[in-house]
Amino acid sequence: MLQLRDEDPCKGTWVLFGGGVKEGEIEEQALRREIKEELEFDLKNIRFFGKYKDNGIEQIIFVSGDIAELSGLKLHEGSRMKFFSVPELQVLDIGFNFKGIINDYIKKDMENQKIEKIEKLDYYAAKAIESLPKWVYPGLKIESTSRNVFVGSGDADNTGRILAQNFGGHGFSVVDYKYFFENNPESDLNVYIVNASGAKDGIKMAQWLTEKGWQPKLITSNPEPPAGKFLKPENIIVYPAIIEPPTYNVSTYAAMLYGILKEDITGVEDMMKNLQIPDLRKYKFVFFLSSDKYEIVTRMAKRKVAETLAGIGADGGGYSNAAHGMLLQPNPDRLVFCINCEYDGPGDVYSLNADSYLGSILCVHYIIGKNQTDTDSGTILRNYFENAKKQGWEFNKVW
Repeated sequence: MLQLRDEDPCKGTWVLFGGGVKEGEIEEQALRREIKEELEFDLKNIRFFGKYKDNGIEQIIFVSGDIAELSGLKLHEGSRMKFFSVPELQVLDIGFNFKGIINDYIKKDMENQKIEKIEKLDYYAAKAIESLPKWVYPGLKIESTSRNVFVGSGDADNTGRILAQNFGGHGFSVVDYKYFFENNPESDLNVYIVNASGAKDGIKMAQWLTEKGWQPKLITSNPEPPAGKFLKPENIIVYPAIIEPPTYNVSTYAAMLYGILKEDITGVEDMMKNLQIPDLRKYKFVFFLSSDKYEIVTRMAKRKVAETLAGIGADGGGYSNAAHGMLLQPNPDRLVFCINCEYDGPGDVYSLNADSYLGSILCVHYIIGKNQTDTDSGTILRNYFENAKKQGWEFNKVW
């Protein structure tokens, strides 16, 4: 947890809580006093972490495992306080030398697996199917019209295309949406940005669309989306979600689809529990084949394999597209994973019949998760931090 500093030096940056040691105090006493003064919170468990120096000033760093809720704290120093996830910290503007100190802590604790273990994808698929009927959803009503335009990146792009398929209109990714708007003379369009974090590419899309005169709505899982600074508050529609590791996005887009499409998912939880799990590690390549209606699910599936399972290639398509020759060449190292369709061609075949978007998506995620290793999970988190820095992503809530 950090505070947003409201005075110089380092005004406008996020910093650690703490302060100076008074005469007659030891460091632990000073820390407890400062936290009491700044947050009205009594620290109980603290442990020494390390000594640092900043501009000649010696810093004694402690770590506490005490549990606190923001609602139970009262801020008396700085303009704001907030809990941050590990990915958020990597791109946050942190003052003084605190970013280096925080990264030292993250590195040491994660290397020793003292920070929370990342559950695999199947855990979140199961939790999502259990949670979806219990959540309360916003009252977003999407008009059935060809004037709808949905934009997103990654699984948000695919979620937007599912919405376009059901309500009419067009779905575009962060790669191609500008070409559509720059070459479309229509001004009366219903524009939706689908973006779970309300950050990363969502910020760029919200800014660009607003500057071009559109009034996009943001469909998100983040009640405080950084992209919101470019949008009208009434155009931010927030859906519930489970807190998940980066790249998973199981419950986020599942909640959007469930709340908007209102699919009947009765029986999906039992189906998931009784699935025969294929050993995807037996193959070098998985081709997801679906009935034409669920082609977008194959896009989500191949993406999730690429994000989650090391050493396995994947592709996919609807039956009509695949019939043009994508599966005609024999391949003993390939599994054809059928989603709501039949396939009688060469090679090994696995069939999943779940005649709904959510049933298909969540069961596929569950199967991929059952093939995920602890090494896969650790790699996701480490590489995500590095990629976030390279991309210059701005976060608010990720995990």
